[in-house]
Amino acid sequence: MSKPLVLITRATGHIGFRTLVFALQAGYRTRVSSRKLAQAEALKHAESIKPYLDSIEFVEVPDILADGAFDEAVRDVDYILHLASPIPTPEFAADVKKHLLDPAIKGTVGMLRSAAKSKSVKRVVITSSIAILDPKPGSSIVGPYDLAAVPDADKVPADEWIAYRASKRLAYHAAENFMASKQPTFDLVNILPSYVQGRNELVTRKEDVHNGSNDVMMDLVLGAKGGRPRKANTVFVDDVAKVEVLAL
Repeated sequence: MSKPLVLITRATGHIGFRTLVFALQAGYRTRVSSRKLAQAEALKHAESIKPYLDSIEFVEVPDILADGAFDEAVRDVDYILHLASPIPTPEFAADVKKHLLDPAIKGTVGMLRSAAKSKSVKRVVITSSIAILDPKPGSSIVGPYDLAAVPDADKVPADEWIAYRASKRLAYHAAENFMASKQPTFDLVNILPSYVQGRNELVTRKEDVHNGSNDVMMDLVLGAKGGRPRKANTVFVDDVAKVEVLAL
């Protein structure tokens, strides 16, 4: 009997890579999707991956917003770990719809549509964020834009952090609406981590240390101070990766 096959999106990212490692260690076969095949195949050089090269394959998905973008990627897979979603950077504020909202929402729904065409998919696990949760009254984490209700995508302000939170919430509700209306044969699990910290084996250059949520830890270590409060707990990347795989 062959091992179950898991499709993992964004395995080149901080959480995605550790999730890939944990999935391989747990005995799954994996298929890694990426916008650029060469970037994904570079993962084969990571020390944690080398013992499992016979259990990993790669597929290119150049545009996750295209119709049927994941149709080939989901072919014959048993499970899907969907981690592909943008994280906020200052330059995204220029067009939050293009850089944050559309990839998160349409990319998630597109994945579910492709999965629904497959007869083999049993479960989809989506990595969302605690950003979808309602803040406590008076919390400064929200700022001037109220996210207590499902936001209007066309009215999200040009602020990358607010837009990031809105993208997560909108993608979550879009996925729930898809499941309720289409009733596919697979089920859906959402993982909601907070600020994810921990070693990123893929970071090999000093200038990349601050990329991603590890900047919280690095700023503390280096004495830097942020311009806004970040009222959220941190979580260890290995714990998130373990939960991702256990959710299968």
